[in-house]
Amino acid sequence: MSTQPRRIRWRPKFSVVGIAGSILGAIGVLVILQQRGSVYPTTVVEIVTLVIGLVIGVGVPSLFRLIAVRRINRRVARRSHAAGS
Repeated sequence: MSTQPRRIRWRPKFSVVGIAGSILGAIGVLVILQQRGSVYPTTVVEIVTLVIGLVIGVGVPSLFRLIAVRRINRRVARRSHAAGS
């Protein structure tokens, strides 16, 4: 009696280092754009910058996890299909 391997569910990944690094990177980009004279850092621009940094900090690690979960689920499906045939 063998147990079938189960598929893995995808969940977003919240990495403290990823979020902090992307927010710091977004602030750095804002500073560079302000120094070049491209953007004047108003409150709205600063909030948008922080939100973009947060989205990137959650999105990039989650995307990498999605790719890994899809790869693993493909292998599980292949093995369960081969075992069922």
